[in-house]
Amino acid sequence: MFINFTEHELLRIINDSIEESLHLDYKSSGSLIKNDNKKRELAKDVSSFANSDGGHIIYGIKEFDSLNNKHLPEKIDPIDRRVISKEWLEQVIVSNIFPKIQGLMIYPISLTSGINDVVYVVQIPKSNTAHQASDRRYYKRYNFESVAMEDYEIKDIINRSFYPDLEFVKDQSLISYDVDVLKVPIVMKNNSLRLAKDISVSVSFKDHENYRVAADSGFIDVSQINSGKIYLNITELKIYNGINCYAGAFTIKFNSDIKMLNFTATIYGDNMSPIEQDFKIHIDNNIPKYVERKLSFHVW
Repeated sequence: MFINFTEHELLRIINDSIEESLHLDYKSSGSLIKNDNKKRELAKDVSSFANSDGGHIIYGIKEFDSLNNKHLPEKIDPIDRRVISKEWLEQVIVSNIFPKIQGLMIYPISLTSGINDVVYVVQIPKSNTAHQASDRRYYKRYNFESVAMEDYEIKDIINRSFYPDLEFVKDQSLISYDVDVLKVPIVMKNNSLRLAKDISVSVSFKDHENYRVAADSGFIDVSQINSGKIYLNITELKIYNGINCYAGAFTIKFNSDIKMLNFTATIYGDNMSPIEQDFKIHIDNNIPKYVERKLSFHVW
């Protein structure tokens, strides 16, 4: 996890061999050169993140050249801040991507290798509309690359602002555990400007024969019909943009020798496609912790 934007954190992700992904891209210092081709490439890369699921581009980390280690960080490749300033980078992004990406942040990381040595971390949020690069094309992230989008994909992104965009929030502070009984909260956040209402949540348990599940009053236990599944109907709940909303909780009773719990939660709502998310909770020394599946940076 990228805890702080520091040189120490850059060295950590290099030493840990954190691979590029849908949400992470490494660019060497040569990617920031003051010519039109590099500016177009920069706009293409940044807009692809906004059109996908957001993420980070780190300018100033070189990848390995060998095919076996492709997409892995090799070393810090410093940028000279006297030549490429934060203000220049910001201006290139703003003037070559349409419309402007709201909430984009640039973090300069000073390096000990030299007073003018810097790495730039560009933090790009998932957008509620489609962003066009300077070549008049729309791009998305796919297989470590920025690729041109199909017409239907562009329309889907534009429609993000017309439909609720809910996600589960893994709030570690709300989980409680006592004598093989785990209480798990259902917390959701609405990332869209559209009000989310008429919401239902289903929770399906893997290896459910090893668990006994009890739920708050809002839940409906349908395990006799659909083995290992419960539903939560919260039609009276309304979730506004940017709000973390507690919707209920359920408890899981299990044998003490079980140290990893797996389940899948799905959100259903008015005017939105179902959103599914897998959860893993590891019990370590009687402390439950969510297991993250991907590299996680600051939440935007």
